[in-house]
Amino acid sequence: MDSKKIMMVLSMFLIIGSSYLLFGNYNNFTTGQGGITGMPIATASVEVTAISQISMPVNSVSFGATEPGATKDTSKDSPPPFKIQNDGTVSVNVTIARDSSSAPLFSGTGGGDNTASFQFAANETVAEPGSFDTTTSLMSWTNVPGTTPITFLKILDFATSGDEAEVELRISVPIDEPAGVKSEALMFIASQA
Repeated sequence: MDSKKIMMVLSMFLIIGSSYLLFGNYNNFTTGQGGITGMPIATASVEVTAISQISMPVNSVSFGATEPGATKDTSKDSPPPFKIQNDGTVSVNVTIARDSSSAPLFSGTGGGDNTASFQFAANETVAEPGSFDTTTSLMSWTNVPGTTPITFLKILDFATSGDEAEVELRISVPIDEPAGVKSEALMFIASQA
């Protein structure tokens, strides 16, 4: 073979080889799937656990000295109402019930569980309005139930800027209520909305 033919064969081989490297790997380069040069793609994933958790920044209400027949409430923040805060990672519904280790607040006529002598209502906080669904939550005075919980606060958000609600309380002291210090422990339970 003469040198011109050898040079011609080598040139053709180089042109075909270069074309393959350039055009054959173009698809791999543009899709990021291998090749001599490319853009590899990686994916990271995580599953955040749903946590239903509440706290009570205000967890005690004292009405002070009250006479039989008197009615008092927390609606004007004197005394301040309970405050519930969603500390979880999901919106929650909250139930209320009397703690089974506690007796009803009043024992006189009209006292006891599920009576108008001790009532509650969900309410928005001034600082964080819109934190829960006011159309399905119990926003009007409702008798505190016995030991069977009822859901009163619906879809309490978990965002830090809107995760609080108030629980207003109203007492109506029975006219024949015996004198003494009265108390009732209430239980609040959160579940994922």
